[in-house]
Amino acid sequence: MAYQGFWSSLLEGIADRLNACLVQSDVTANRPAAAKAGVLFYDQTLKKFQRDNGATWDDLSIMPTGI
Repeated sequence: MAYQGFWSSLLEGIADRLNACLVQSDVTANRPAAAKAGVLFYDQTLKKFQRDNGATWDDLSIMPTGI
């Protein structure tokens, strides 16, 4: 039986797909360079979630500030 959809057959690409599902966390200085769109990162220095858009890291606003 061949796997389809999210999981590829013969397990190719599984590590990349799993890593894209995880939220990495570290200080700003250790954040990886933006290169893979969709990767999530929690910046412990800025205390913000960020998303890799393939070229830069975008801050994600989860809740409005000032509440």
